[in-house]
Amino acid sequence: MPSPEEILVLGEILRLKIHKAKHLVKSCKNDMGTFPYSFVGHEVVEWLVKNDEVQNKDVGITAMRILQENGILHHVCDDHLFNNDSCFYRFRIDDGTFFVDSKYIYYHQGIVIHDRILADKEKFLQNYTSDDLSVTENCFKGSMLVQWLILNNVDTELSAIRLCQAWLNILIIKSVFTESTEFNNDGTLYQFVFDLKSPTKLRESLNLYAERDNNSRKSFTEINNTRNLITIWAGFNNNKAHTNIPGKKNDACSISLNEPATPIQPAVLRDMTSEELLSSESTYSWQNIRINCDSFGFGFVVRGTGPCYVQTVDPTSPAAAAGLKVRMYIYSVNGKVVLNMSHKEVSHEIDKCSFVELVTLYSIRRTKQLNSDCEE
Repeated sequence: MPSPEEILVLGEILRLKIHKAKHLVKSCKNDMGTFPYSFVGHEVVEWLVKNDEVQNKDVGITAMRILQENGILHHVCDDHLFNNDSCFYRFRIDDGTFFVDSKYIYYHQGIVIHDRILADKEKFLQNYTSDDLSVTENCFKGSMLVQWLILNNVDTELSAIRLCQAWLNILIIKSVFTESTEFNNDGTLYQFVFDLKSPTKLRESLNLYAERDNNSRKSFTEINNTRNLITIWAGFNNNKAHTNIPGKKNDACSISLNEPATPIQPAVLRDMTSEELLSSESTYSWQNIRINCDSFGFGFVVRGTGPCYVQTVDPTSPAAAAGLKVRMYIYSVNGKVVLNMSHKEVSHEIDKCSFVELVTLYSIRRTKQLNSDCEE
């Protein structure tokens, strides 16, 4: 199985492909609300098969579940494993619910920028012919990448150099002729380690192969020590060419495979009790938040059996604009204490009005840690 880092790259490349496909990513709507930047499970599975990314629908489901289990995508309400169904799913990078990790951000930025550079390939990438007449394709000078970033993405030269250094550290780019670990803003030649135009398919990258007998579909085998995601990174070993309304559930979604289901990771690492939250020694602080519903809903999902916490927040929603954040605990809704209610009961209270006034509890310790990470 590829490493988590390789799966991050594969997931981001697949996200770009799906976004470029017509009518796959859209605002999906049902009786629960409208979900922007979403896709329908069975439509993506059909697309994967049609484009030969996988051999059949079962392999497609398994591949997407691997991405889901690694935090690349999720069901819009975080209730279900991916399946060949009519449920709505989203890439976490599209709704801001991915687990914050600076390395993930760098992978995402590097792949998106590489995709943009390929659109202007003739002006940026070049082939280099060495003294022995061997040709190294798709190279660029360090100074060229810095200048491109200043023109398109970052404000200062220092910020551009730091970004390039981060990419070099995690093997988004590599030096063509040296093994230097320091990025040089000069004529040093670099390449992107991965190849967005690689013909390598999703099934090969994840080592998924279907097994069939004469009577029925079977589960999948992982072929270890064979082709994996590194094959996408052409030239790594050589220098050759290379919104939702909270708390509602769609019971129509079901799991058809006989594989054990892996539960969706909750936003909180440990369930807190009411006593712990309200204790004088608690690291949680109070915050009042008012959210006005728009045509799409409030834009957040709550989970828990009491106390309930915020599982996801749509970054474009009224909830995000009001300051609601993932992992906040809900103390009261419109003046009614809901600390010991289940998420379904809390959602029912929220659904009663076109606006909600929440009293929430948030971790001071976690807020300080996030601020510290940002400063670094």
